[in-house]
Amino acid sequence: MKMISCAVALVLMAGASVWANGLEDKKADSLVTRTYDVGDLVFTPKQLAKQRAKPRNKGVTTIHERAEFEPVIHLLKSSVAPETWTKDDRKDGRVGQITPFFLSNSLIIRTTDAVHGQTAQRLRELRNLPALREAGQVE
Repeated sequence: MKMISCAVALVLMAGASVWANGLEDKKADSLVTRTYDVGDLVFTPKQLAKQRAKPRNKGVTTIHERAEFEPVIHLLKSSVAPETWTKDDRKDGRVGQITPFFLSNSLIIRTTDAVHGQTAQRLRELRNLPALREAGQVE
């Protein structure tokens, strides 16, 4: 009986180790939600100048209905880990999501840490494009 209980204990310990390793793997792939301010990328230079000239109303912009998030979202989904972003029906097993948030001119992005790093890099590259700098769209 003692031998059986030792064998069961070893199996349980081995199982716990496998389970713990599974948790670590899952943790590495866990999803994180972050917000990215993209106001400088979703408005035309004229709209930005108009927005900057108006006094702020408790941080809420008044021109959010004209913000064009779709080109930025399309660029991110097509150039940053394209295999990870969900489609409209979300039945494809993909997990990354990008949602525009009009009140703060931001994108709410839910994905892994690794993809967040690539996303932040792509937005930096986009802001450094000479055409945007010359138009005065980014500072």
